[in-house]
Amino acid sequence: MIRKLVVTSLLTLGSTLVLLNPVNAQSSNPEVNQILQETNQLVNEANSFVNNVAIPEGQRYQRYLNQLAQACSRGHGGACQEWRLRNYQQQRWQNHLIQQQRIRNLRRGY
Repeated sequence: MIRKLVVTSLLTLGSTLVLLNPVNAQSSNPEVNQILQETNQLVNEANSFVNNVAIPEGQRYQRYLNQLAQACSRGHGGACQEWRLRNYQQQRWQNHLIQQQRIRNLRRGY
């Protein structure tokens, strides 16, 4: 069990590093070089999206949740209701992701 966790962790880490670091290899085959360049472009675009859109949007949403929590603590009933709803939705989504991961693990035999 521990061995599977270690192997899975190493594979996940390796996959993450591959996605975050563009390929710097060259080949004598022009088609392979073209694929490498296209891959680098896709990785750069994905990194740009994460850095310029996903992270700032997540930070904005977290500030919104913090503002709701503060308003709720000051007795604003509507803010409390909205904060509870948002947290409930977030918990449902996290549970969904956990369930999907369990299904994938079962299919892989983990």
